[in-house]
Amino acid sequence: EEAVIEQARFENGMYEGKWRDPMLDMPAGCVPEASPQADHAWQELPLMDMDQNQVMALRLLYNINSAMRHSRGRFSDLFAKENAGARGVLELEEFLRGLLRLGVYHDGEVTLGCLRKVVSVIDSGFDGRVNLPAIQMAVVAVRNLREEPPPMGADLTDMELWGQRRSLAPEPKKGDYGDAAPVVAVRLNHAHGIYKFQDNFTKF
Repeated sequence: EEAVIEQARFENGMYEGKWRDPMLDMPAGCVPEASPQADHAWQELPLMDMDQNQVMALRLLYNINSAMRHSRGRFSDLFAKENAGARGVLELEEFLRGLLRLGVYHDGEVTLGCLRKVVSVIDSGFDGRVNLPAIQMAVVAVRNLREEPPPMGADLTDMELWGQRRSLAPEPKKGDYGDAAPVVAVRLNHAHGIYKFQDNFTKF
């Protein structure tokens, strides 16, 4: 229950600028509704094991991350122009308009039907409207993979070439410790480690 309240406080602060206790805005005896547990494990699959919607979802997340770095702003500012209704929630058409404006997609490149499938991969609780906090958490997860991103605006062919490079183990540099003794490369995933918010919160 406390983890749900903290998540509600975070979302209210990010998208509405309100950091006060969300329980003050709830009827007596009620708590904010818990969101479905996010599963980002699919992001680590080899590209050859992903279906087309997962490849497009990974591409979308990397391109949103690149757009955020380029703008040097907050995630909540990226879609502020399109977010005319409830804070942090966009209609699918509004989300697509924002993606085109940011250069994530090119005009005519993706249909609403295709985007609906892509968002469903990213957000298992997708109900037809785009929940920006869920997209933001997926962007953070993909950033924590700590790998070289595909080029901005990459099409499916570019993603396939990038996926091939992604599957290759990095070659050891001459003079490294691995020349004298075998070293096993381990890729740490911050999102699934001890620093994961919900795990830490329960332990606390």
